Amino acid sequence: MASPKVNGRITHQEGSVMLDKNFVREHLDVVRERLAARGGDYPLDEMVSKDTEWKSMALRIEDLRRRRNEASEAIGKLKRTGADTAAQQAEVKEISSEIKSLEEKARVLEEQLNSILHSIPNLPDSSVPVGADESANAEVRRWGNAPSFDFEPLDHVEIGSALGILDMDRASKIAGSRFSILCKSGALLERALISFMLDIHTQNHGYQEVLPPFMVNSASLFGTGTTSTRMRCSIPRICPKNLSPSHPASEVRRGLMEKMCAD
Repeated sequence: MASPKVNGRITHQEGSVMLDKNFVREHLDVVRERLAARGGDYPLDEMVSKDTEWKSMALRIEDLRRRRNEASEAIGKLKRTGADTAAQQAEVKEISSEIKSLEEKARVLEEQLNSILHSIPNLPDSSVPVGADESANAEVRRWGNAPSFDFEPLDHVEIGSALGILDMDRASKIAGSRFSILCKSGALLERALISFMLDIHTQNHGYQEVLPPFMVNSASLFGTGTTSTRMRCSIPRICPKNLSPSHPASEVRRGLMEKMCAD
């Protein structure tokens, strides 16, 4: 028996991408297996519990709507005969009140369920090697021949720092470890590579060049897969009331450059 495709992602109405709860529900064992291979702790049990509760509530709402429709139809028939319908109307009112209450609870529950689904990442393909670190990686293919030297070669950080085109120390003060500042020919090379990539793809491969805004809203972050709470908390938030015409993005960049030069 062929195993199901382990993707199961859908686009939510707000544009964010998450696992399809129907896929998780139908292939729960597969989802558990693939997430275990990926590593990490994911709230699958909580998702299943809330999904079961939501389905039960949805069925209850559907049943109540059916009863309300039948009662309303019966009221219409009774009215045509001149009979008293006070009791039936009271019943319909009570059913409608319960439906409204359950719909609100179901809405909140669905939001919680979607929030959990947003926190669950993509499922790795079954062909991906399972391992704790890069030592478990499998070589897929090799191109060309690795050069050999009769001396101990330097890595790109050592070469770039010696040439004065790479500054790791000042970058760590501005942005943290593992960042770099490209200077002089290094910055020129980066800009040239960007232009080369844009020119190749727009002129030869049918792409359209776009310059988007530098700031985005929450829905856009979700839409690009920025769904985890930890990641969202690490992204600076700018409230509209705090935006000032005297502090455009260029001013922020200038402030960083002044700090860099001061160091």
